[in-house]
Amino acid sequence: NIQASEFWDDVMCLSNLSFALSTLAMRARNSKEFVSPIENCNYDKFFLKVSKRCLELDPDNSMHISSRAYYYYTRYLSEKKNDLYQQASELYEQLIPKTSEWYKEKYRFLNI
Repeated sequence: NIQASEFWDDVMCLSNLSFALSTLAMRARNSKEFVSPIENCNYDKFFLKVSKRCLELDPDNSMHISSRAYYYYTRYLSEKKNDLYQQASELYEQLIPKTSEWYKEKYRFLNI
């Protein structure tokens, strides 16, 4: 259980794990041939848990917000569910005032 480990308070470690989990979740959703290195792991749930913790530890870090927004956006692309688009949109709106490169995020969102 990661919540009981010393890693649960290490935002850098969790950030790296979050990125890997989002990649694994996307691959698992998009490929019927993908073989999970972690049997019976729900990468989506694990990513959401870890990324939420990253935001709890470092709420103003634009990378954590962007990662979560991109996750919802990629799910929206594959599932076409409006609630996923809405979640991505809300996160991108939160992100814009928190990053010095807001124009990149705005451009990326406007082109999704």
